[in-house]
Amino acid sequence: MSTLARHPDLAEAYLALGVHLNFRSTSSHRAREFVVLRVAHRRRNSYIWSAHVRSAVAQGLSDLEIEAVRSGQLPDAWDQALIAAVDELDERSELTDRTWATLGEFLDERQRMDLIFTVGCFTMLSFAYNAFGVQLETGP
Repeated sequence: MSTLARHPDLAEAYLALGVHLNFRSTSSHRAREFVVLRVAHRRRNSYIWSAHVRSAVAQGLSDLEIEAVRSGQLPDAWDQALIAAVDELDERSELTDRTWATLGEFLDERQRMDLIFTVGCFTMLSFAYNAFGVQLETGP
């Protein structure tokens, strides 16, 4: 946040979306953490990865599930659908009909919209943090 504070207007605009996606999203917190971790892994962003591993643990993800996010191979069909959605959006900027339909088995339209915007928002944040060289915080 100290990086964003250097541009207050931009920070204010970004934070409105961030607050929605983190606190008001129709997607579950657990699903959001799978998505954010996958984005952080794909974008090689250790800052977001580190911050969201703590959040993922708080949402009940196991160490094995968190590590499986890296490989992209999860045994649960729902969790795998989340990973597929992130990967397809990252690679092609769209979802296959199959992934959209699979997500539809678990999510309503608003939840799917929140999921897609979560991927986009954290991809954008990864771009910024990587470009600005944001480092992991040390100390308490």
